[in-house]
Amino acid sequence: MTKEDQLYQGYIEGVYQQSIAAMQCPVEDKEQLAKEHVCPEYGELLYPSLIQLLQAIKLDPTDIFLDLGSGLGKLAIQLYLRTPVAQVIGIEASLALHQQACLVLQRITRELMLPIAGARSLEFKLGNFLNISWGKPTIAYMCSTCYSPALMQHIGHKINAISSIRQVLSLKPIPSLTRLPFQRTFAVECSWDSAICYYYHNL
Repeated sequence: MTKEDQLYQGYIEGVYQQSIAAMQCPVEDKEQLAKEHVCPEYGELLYPSLIQLLQAIKLDPTDIFLDLGSGLGKLAIQLYLRTPVAQVIGIEASLALHQQACLVLQRITRELMLPIAGARSLEFKLGNFLNISWGKPTIAYMCSTCYSPALMQHIGHKINAISSIRQVLSLKPIPSLTRLPFQRTFAVECSWDSAICYYYHNL
């Protein structure tokens, strides 16, 4: 990693030290999410693998990046800091994780004086991402290792219906995704273990 990346990583890890207790959904959250067929498990991509991911895809200042199941918001925030994309949107069904993400966003906005609205924006939404609007993202990412086959099926169908999405990154294959061709896989390191990232892109 570059020295700049090391500074980003050090700062973000320091900010998130206070959120360690929220790394798992509370029991009451899990029970409610199970009723909505939402995966309650939480894990995240490690920063070096985020850099690897960014090197593998194509990003420009007009892109809108969507994180499906954004958890504590770490990837969304890192991506906003590290890239020139126009907008980053994270959608999370767990109230506890969403609230922690919003608290972290408030802190870094204050400390780094970030412009998180206007020409560039960063937003966290609370809800089941199958039931709320995704807007018009150009890139969709999901840390989907624990997502059920049925959930992956629904995600694929929804991506098929959103023509603005040109690139998809998933830690699980999406068999129902027919509009975008599969390109390749690459290994990434996550908070629980290594994983395979599946990259779909309409060249």
